[in-house]
Amino acid sequence: MEEIVQYYKDKFAAMESLRRERRKIGVELKFPVVDEWGNAVDYETIKKLWTHFQRLGWEKEVDSYTGETVGVKKRGTEATDHISTETGYCKVEFSLGQEEDLFKISDKITRLRELIASFSQAQRAFFLGYGIQPKTPPGKKLYMKKTRSVFWERLFASNNVVDQKDGTDVHLFTIPASSQVHIEIGSKEVVDAINVFNGLAGAQIALNANSPVWKNRIDPNYKAVGEVFWDWWLPQQGRTGMPEKRFSSLEDYLETIADFSPIFVIREGKPLILSGVSSFKEYYGSKSGCYAESPDGRKVKISPQREDIDLHNTFFWYDARLSRYLTLENRVNCQQPPKDTMVVAALTLGLVENLPRARGLIDKYSWNQLKQARTDAIKKAMQARVAGESILLLCKKMLGVAEEGLKQRGLEEEVFLAPLWERLGRNRCPADRVRRLFQSGGIQTLVEGLKL
Repeated sequence: MEEIVQYYKDKFAAMESLRRERRKIGVELKFPVVDEWGNAVDYETIKKLWTHFQRLGWEKEVDSYTGETVGVKKRGTEATDHISTETGYCKVEFSLGQEEDLFKISDKITRLRELIASFSQAQRAFFLGYGIQPKTPPGKKLYMKKTRSVFWERLFASNNVVDQKDGTDVHLFTIPASSQVHIEIGSKEVVDAINVFNGLAGAQIALNANSPVWKNRIDPNYKAVGEVFWDWWLPQQGRTGMPEKRFSSLEDYLETIADFSPIFVIREGKPLILSGVSSFKEYYGSKSGCYAESPDGRKVKISPQREDIDLHNTFFWYDARLSRYLTLENRVNCQQPPKDTMVVAALTLGLVENLPRARGLIDKYSWNQLKQARTDAIKKAMQARVAGESILLLCKKMLGVAEEGLKQRGLEEEVFLAPLWERLGRNRCPADRVRRLFQSGGIQTLVEGLKL
């Protein structure tokens, strides 16, 4: 553990020596792609999407294991933007290189929407500002195999939710689509940031829930179906959703994640399953090496490398975590409606910029109270409660802290919070609108109302 902690301290020191005046922001925006009847598009349509972008000057990205084209990228002067498939080929991710202000990110999103407009029109394939595939159920037929996911079906073979004929429970993640944000974070801020964004998961979901319709029906229990998938998937392992506790230090956080079982490592661009070790800490301590398994079943002797912890850092799925890039990664929010794509980035940045006050929002509650609020918000969104009171009170305070944090930057970025204030004033989250759309005209009305 001393080696692992020192590795991260060294990484932080190197990063902080290069930090500029303003912290950078990056976004990962995942969108369901559907036909005009709301069905998930087929794989051939996604292949045509890559051809479309290559004609516009983007470079294709090929998976090192499968040899399949899995996305495209465009290099900028300082940042590279990526468009790629996610766990399901029928949801596409815009991963935009980090920028120093929200307006630059907003401009990038606007340009991307313009680039996909002609493709959508020609192929009748629509990107939705929505948090889940609205009609096509999850399953192995939607699964996108690539280096990162080639082992998932073997390693996570449960069928608690997904019927065996349709695959395994890991195939749940072929259909949800989220709006995730990366914010540069310092070593002295990181623990507070992880605690704050996990602790405020319920308040964020209450404002931003946007996945109540799936399998062509309104879910009778949940407004944020995309988030409850994490609870359904690995309920006993403690590596998804909210952590089991507040973290007291960077060491405490790193020791907690090092106790999770390892998944695989990469050697020469190929994934190797780690078996026979119960935790990453045990694997990392095996200085004489251990055996791993290649995709074709061969046993391979490997020795731990310092950088293996970076990959391991992607194999637990807290609502907020420290990414391998030393950013605070806020992961809890559904994809937002087309006009509100920037709200999650604005909320996240504002809270990070005002972190001491943001911490004060959660300090008054026990961790169990905050966990219960998250569970309640997944079901009820703005009608949820925290510690016996309406969650709207916490939402209002959270927005106030975020607005203050953005105003401190002096760039007028607080304008991107306006849709959240409007939701709070009307006591309606995006899920409420989606339910009305579906009730008024079914799946095609939903698609028409949510397409980019």
